[in-house]
Parts: sequence; C-alpha cells; structure tokens
Amino acid sequence: MTTRRRAREVAFQLLYELELNPRVPEQRRTEYIREHIRDPEGRLYAQTLLDGVRSKRSQLDEMIRRLLAHWSLERIGVVERVLLRIGLFEMLFQPDVPPAVAIAEAIRLAKRYGDQESHRFVNGVLDAARRRFLEPARVAETPEHSSGGGAVAEETL
Repeated sequence: MTTRRRAREVAFQLLYELELNPRVPEQRRTEYIREHIRDPEGRLYAQTLLDGVRSKRSQLDEMIRRLLAHWSLERIGVVERVLLRIGLFEMLFQPDVPPAVAIAEAIRLAKRYGDQESHRFVNGVLDAARRRFLEPARVAETPEHSSGGGAVAEETL
C-alpha cells in the first residue's frame, strides 16, 4: 500500500471516529497515526488530511450541500459524508493531488468501508464537485479568459 493511500485510510478512520464521538482526545488521534503509519511522510499527510478536513469542515459541507439533489447532508451515511469531505478537501486544497486521484482514492475507500452503492454515490458527488468547482476555475484562468488573477477561481469556491 502506498504511503498516501495508507495516510488517507488512517485519516478516514479517525474522521469517522470523530464524527461518532467528537470528544476523542488529540493525543489519542496522534497515537493512532503513529501506531498505524510507519513512514514520517505518511504520518504528516494523514495529519494534514485530519487537520485540514476538520478546519474546512463547514466550507466543505456547504459545498457538498450545493451538490446534493434531493438529499440533505445529514441523511448521507457517515462513511460517505467523511469520504466526500476528504475527497473534496484533496481536490481543492492539496494542489499536488490530481482531482482524478482524489476521486479514485475516495471510491476505493467507499468500496472497502461503505455499502454496495457507496462508491457510486461518492463518485457521482465528487465528479460533480470537480466539474462545478474546478473546471470553471481552470477555464477562467486561461489567458483568453483571465481577468488578471485568480479572483474567479476564488469566487467559485
């Protein structure tokens, strides 16, 4: 298993646990990462995902709500909700992770931890996020569409 793949899985497990029990002590989270990931780079990435998803949670949840048709965020299963947050966080805030990789990794975890339909749901929502939040920004940043910076990209988020 690759370092980042393992880091994503451990971050998912911790975010899932925090979703069910928000009072998990920080020391316990740090120990869990240390116990389950040997590589320092993997530990750092797991911590980055954990901290990043937690700090951007309200923004991520608002974006997910805008993508859901006939569903509320609260109706989504915990596995799917956590994976959507991780996938969206990686797509938007981890520039070294291609969106296709973020989506594929979320799908892989959905197949492992979700029910038989989880991976399709996660794929659909994250692909819609890619089209809605990333593609317009890339078009807006091309020289023929540029208005002098990344202002359009910021507005889409």
